[in-house]
Amino acid sequence: MEKVLLKSWLSVPHCQTEVRRQRRFLPLKTMLGPRYDSQVAEENRFHPSMLSNYLKSLKVKMGLLVDLTNTSRFYDRNDIEKEGIKYIKLQCKGHGECPTTENTETFIRLCERFNERNPPELIGVHCTHGFNRTGFLICAFLVEKMDWSIEAAVATFAQARPPGIYKGDYLKELFRRYGDIEEAPPPPLLPDWCFEDDEDEDEEEDGKKESEPGSSASFGKRRKERLKLVMYMMLIDGTNEVFMIDRDNSVFHVSNLEFPFRKDLRMHLSNTLLDGEMIIDRVNGQAVPRYLIYDIIKFNAQPVGDCDFNIRLQCIEREIINPRHEKMKTGLIDKTQEPFSVRNKPFFDIYASRKQFLEILTWKYFHVMHRGL
Repeated sequence: MEKVLLKSWLSVPHCQTEVRRQRRFLPLKTMLGPRYDSQVAEENRFHPSMLSNYLKSLKVKMGLLVDLTNTSRFYDRNDIEKEGIKYIKLQCKGHGECPTTENTETFIRLCERFNERNPPELIGVHCTHGFNRTGFLICAFLVEKMDWSIEAAVATFAQARPPGIYKGDYLKELFRRYGDIEEAPPPPLLPDWCFEDDEDEDEEEDGKKESEPGSSASFGKRRKERLKLVMYMMLIDGTNEVFMIDRDNSVFHVSNLEFPFRKDLRMHLSNTLLDGEMIIDRVNGQAVPRYLIYDIIKFNAQPVGDCDFNIRLQCIEREIINPRHEKMKTGLIDKTQEPFSVRNKPFFDIYASRKQFLEILTWKYFHVMHRGL
């Protein structure tokens, strides 16, 4: 599990209240087994044993737990089953995709069958944080098997687990299936702990494990999509030896990114350390990731971090950016194959900031006026 998950998972309530009416559901976030204790303070832990103690305090029995995540790494299912709770893994993709019709039908069928045989017992349901996938499927059950309106189902789930389903596309899909998509409510205001992009974006299917903090992993598509306004150092240490290091000390390998040596474009830089930030730009409606370099600490084993800042900026442009452009002109670097673009971050003298600011305001004012004509 990565720090990305932990940042939002830590503050998410474990579980709140049951969604009731004849049949009961208890929505909750995923538990984390003891293997994660080194990353989670004691007051934030949520072991499977804590779920059992919580149920005992309520004097209720959970007979079924439905796990919607795409991994079995979070906790040991045996810790659930030894408490007499049946465990079912129903993988729902997440990653911006609502539960499919097949997911929904399977969930409804297994919950209906369980309720018929064990009417007084709770059904626990969790995804990673316990809101979007969890809420979607519970609401679908309430509509299809209990004749609720979709409006009532969504509102009741939000009361049981505030703020409820907070992804707009999930709400629209529920109303498309069970009501009028034009009447889908807007997403609710999010609490401080909630990072909308984190939900459903923190787990991989088993066998495609993401990195632990401090370890190395491939810089894949999903990680690229998460790198909005995040600061990263970049270590360049030879051909296909480029690594990103985030502020939590996680290390990611970056493939297909080349940094040629200015004096001989056939050679590759090594022992070079940069600092910068990853942003997501919008170009023609498409998300384009860019790494903006704003400092250099070491260049080809030479410590340059203590040099004058303007000299460091010149070094970035002359030794890092320009050689890449020169090699692109020869066709030996194919930008389309790179995971993201690399640029130097522009800086302006503080005395020029007023002029720059006024130019931006003037352009925006003209653009708004022109659009209104």
